[in-house]
Amino acid sequence: MKTLALILTLATGEQARTTMPAWECHTAAAEMHHAWHIGGHVDRDDRVRVVDAACEAVSFLESLTTGSDGDCGEEA
Repeated sequence: MKTLALILTLATGEQARTTMPAWECHTAAAEMHHAWHIGGHVDRDDRVRVVDAACEAVSFLESLTTGSDGDCGEEA
């Protein structure tokens, strides 16, 4: 499974990175872009406005912190 980082640019000028599966990252970014396109806005749960969203390849360090979704070749 390919992993990407969802990069959110916030109205405060900060950037938030969240590592997730590629399909989930693209879905989240597309939903935000759709909201902006129809004239809406996107706020995080803490009510900070998101002004941009993009998916990027994860760094090596980020890939080490990504959890596993199951057994890694372990057989019973």
